[in-house]
Amino acid sequence: MATQKKRKAPRASFVITVTAAASALTLAALPGCGSTVSGSCPEAEPSYGSSCGEAGQSCTYGDDGCGNPIEYACEDGAWGYGDSVSTCNPPPPPLCPDTIPSYGAACDVVGSLCEYADSCGLTSSATCSSDLTWEVTHVSCNPPPCPPEAPVPGTACVQPWGECIYTVDDGCGTTEAQAECVNGLWQFSVPICNPPPPDYCYSLTTEAECGAAASLCRWLVPGCATPGTSPPPLAQAGCHPSFDCGTSAECLAGATCAEVITDPCYNLDCDACGASSKLCVAP
Repeated sequence: MATQKKRKAPRASFVITVTAAASALTLAALPGCGSTVSGSCPEAEPSYGSSCGEAGQSCTYGDDGCGNPIEYACEDGAWGYGDSVSTCNPPPPPLCPDTIPSYGAACDVVGSLCEYADSCGLTSSATCSSDLTWEVTHVSCNPPPCPPEAPVPGTACVQPWGECIYTVDDGCGTTEAQAECVNGLWQFSVPICNPPPPDYCYSLTTEAECGAAASLCRWLVPGCATPGTSPPPLAQAGCHPSFDCGTSAECLAGATCAEVITDPCYNLDCDACGASSKLCVAP
């Protein structure tokens, strides 16, 4: 269940737009146009986060779109929103969704702070940012379950996530590989079989299998070269040893060590499309 908290004003000032009817609010903020001005309340509606001098002071201005004034409160030397709640019919959308929103999902009121407790008593929070999207800080004692199949290293994952263990063949037999979500991307830790059989990487036919043996093998895809040119693009995507070949003697029967063009930025955050590699390729 979501709980809604009053958003304290930040110490550093910044300006937001409370409703789409900004011009109406500006007019309504003037004395005699629906504002409540008493004591040292500013005559005009203050900017959210701007400085104030009387702690605990509360002032109301304008209209929230439902015929209710907008309350401002002076806290920690800055103007923030007060505790008044609109009661018009139909009521405005709730500030806090019933369940924690997705990061980047749309929200309605800048500065809304929502908190969500899990079964372990840990609390996640969501804050409506100045671009009217949710910024989510997720804390949980129950991370999502590991994928049933070993994920491809470098592909996206959702944090927080515990360690996931998979049984893989490292070329010397089956062993356990650990997958971990680091900075939103899957990373693998595979024990090194030394030396691996020469045909081991070529026996891995899927990107996931090759990625699980990332300490020994690499998944390569064709680069941006025109077929028939020299060097040509790699004929097809596949799993290769993590190092370039030196001579054809290192290749399986019928294959030769040749220069080909591969995509160096596949699954990486870069924009190059072709790089030369010496690989064992079929004639």
